[in-house]
Amino acid sequence: METGTSEHAVVRKAAAPRWFWWCAGLLLCLDVWVVGQDVLSRAAIADRVRPARTSGLPFDIEGRADRDPALAAVLPSAGAGRRIRQTEPPSDSGYILIALSSCTSCTKLDVRRWVSDARGAGVRLLAVSASPSADIAAFRKAIAKAFPVYRDPQGALHESLNAWWNGRIYYFDSRWRLRWMASFPESDRNLASLDGLRAAIRQAHPAERPDPERDEGTSR
Repeated sequence: METGTSEHAVVRKAAAPRWFWWCAGLLLCLDVWVVGQDVLSRAAIADRVRPARTSGLPFDIEGRADRDPALAAVLPSAGAGRRIRQTEPPSDSGYILIALSSCTSCTKLDVRRWVSDARGAGVRLLAVSASPSADIAAFRKAIAKAFPVYRDPQGALHESLNAWWNGRIYYFDSRWRLRWMASFPESDRNLASLDGLRAAIRQAHPAERPDPERDEGTSR
């Protein structure tokens, strides 16, 4: 009897580790799943708060702010810059430049609103894009050729302007000196909502101009 009892004890002791490892494996799988969900959740949040890399240009999003051009700097000649300065007609109230990167049609801007606001402020509107010529032509057709889009095939002007998101807005005065630039992706909604841009236009050209915000308020 003692022998039988001893053998059963040995069997129970030998079987115990199998249950232990089964439970441990189950807990490990559960832990991995939870961690995975957390990573996916964090990634989803990051995608919402971090500007999308729609440009296709070799830009590193982190640490880009310190590469912004200095205010009062002249529009660089790099890439499409020289052609823009040679081609654009004089504009006493300056120029609003939109950087559309390598995906012209990806812009989230309300293009028609920008056309209307720029016209109301007496500022010439133009854009620069690293997209293929065919894409630029299709985009201009879609907007009824409301403003010129200059091709920047290697992204050199984008890089010089630190245009690290699609749709970044810049304002240059009549001598092509930088007076204002959007500071983050959500800051370029429309001219009427950008106090800093409207102030820059007034300071660069104090002559009385229609104010998009005032006009918008009057029309309500």
